[in-house]
Amino acid sequence: MTWTSKTLAALWCALGVMALVTFTSRGQADPQPPFRTFLDGLWPEAESAGVPRPVFDTALAGLTPDLTLPDLILPGKETAPERGQAEFTQPAQAYVRPETLANLAGQGRALLARHKDTLERIEREIGVDRYGLLAIWGRETAFGTYKLPHDAIRVLATQAYLGRRKDVFRAELIAGLKMLAVGIPRADMRASWAGAVGLTQFMPTEFFKHAVD
Repeated sequence: MTWTSKTLAALWCALGVMALVTFTSRGQADPQPPFRTFLDGLWPEAESAGVPRPVFDTALAGLTPDLTLPDLILPGKETAPERGQAEFTQPAQAYVRPETLANLAGQGRALLARHKDTLERIEREIGVDRYGLLAIWGRETAFGTYKLPHDAIRVLATQAYLGRRKDVFRAELIAGLKMLAVGIPRADMRASWAGAVGLTQFMPTEFFKHAVD
């Protein structure tokens, strides 16, 4: 076969285009799978954690990501600065307001008297100081008067799918599903935007490390 200069030029051009396409496709990150595909892919981990299939299916049925949450990386949108928790991002005078603390302290003293026997038993059997417990309870949810705005499972699933710390929230989501499996009602799993649950705002993995009935 005789190769003309025109044929060689066309061949080199074609090879160049192929190389560019190959390089570009390999250089790009794998596209994000659909949210439903992502959720379905969690089953092996959930099963290993002891989550029954009916609990898994019910918890994730019809779930959609909450794109209003902070600290998400959304395709096609500029990534906003990391929000972080208020205790780490606000100046002390903004986070610890004297008037707020005075109000909480008054409520705390009333609860200290009302739950005296229970708090003494906690100190005696578990070793958690009553004042520390009341301080955390008061600061995190104003002794339960602050109504947490989010469903924990949806928050954790969204952060595991689109958040800055996907691996962290993936583990928290599995733990959240496990909480449902051991009998925690979904209605009780109200959360902050970062997925912390309950009156003292612990993450689901902390529930399994520290929770005592």
